[in-house]
Amino acid sequence: MQSMTGFGSGRSEGDGWLAEAELRSVNHRFLDIVIRGPRVAPALEDEARKQIRGVIFRGHVTVSLNCREISGKRNLIALDKDLALSYDKCLRDLAQELRVVYQPDIWRLAFLPDLWRAEETADAQPPPALAAEALAQALTALVAARAAEGANIARDLRARLALIRNYTLSLRERAPAVAEAYRARLGERMTELMGGGADEQRLAAEAALFADKADITEETVRLLSHADQFETALAAEEPVGRRLDFLLQEIGREVNTIGSKANDALITRIVVDGKCELEKMREQVQNLE
Repeated sequence: MQSMTGFGSGRSEGDGWLAEAELRSVNHRFLDIVIRGPRVAPALEDEARKQIRGVIFRGHVTVSLNCREISGKRNLIALDKDLALSYDKCLRDLAQELRVVYQPDIWRLAFLPDLWRAEETADAQPPPALAAEALAQALTALVAARAAEGANIARDLRARLALIRNYTLSLRERAPAVAEAYRARLGERMTELMGGGADEQRLAAEAALFADKADITEETVRLLSHADQFETALAAEEPVGRRLDFLLQEIGREVNTIGSKANDALITRIVVDGKCELEKMREQVQNLE
């Protein structure tokens, strides 16, 4: 299980070149890959996308690749002769205008702005294998970071899922007492209104009707079933973020139904606590691949 957020970097050096790669990933509905770099050959970009798709299935992945020469053997110094001659002509014209003797000084002229520039030869291209190695290192580190974060999220989800199970068992245990309490309250009310003993037949019928409407057996059974499926999905090797999100929706639906049927303060409190945990679980699941 992987989180969709992570970072990885790689570095490879050889043949007078240094290749550095950084991969960052954040949440995204699908897999979106953006590759940036001043010297990323199309073939290398295609290979990078292929490698990323092989191990990452969801997330916005940004690839930054920088290749630069460190030996300097390919760098040439070039003189802008036209600019140098223009400087010389301007100085000569200025001397004539000022009516002074012009004495060219090539060393002073050499330090005038923008006369020199570094150039690279046309064949100055980074070795593809060097850049590929840096990318491979960064991808390995990214996957490891996503897996570590995913493991932390899974531990948190399991702990909260255990609370959901406990809440469900508490609801199941409390449910019979709700019907009994309603029957007792209804009997007392009927006695007050009728001024004598309650009509047992009518009391039993009303209590049975209430018990049927307030029954949460099916909801608790489905809730525990969804929890089992959630637990199984957490142990899966493939991406399960969307499945977990769907299961949380189903669990939330059962909890809401129980809350709508509740006519008991304790059940209402348990439902509220359960909803709080579910909201925290939803936030975590949004980070999973």
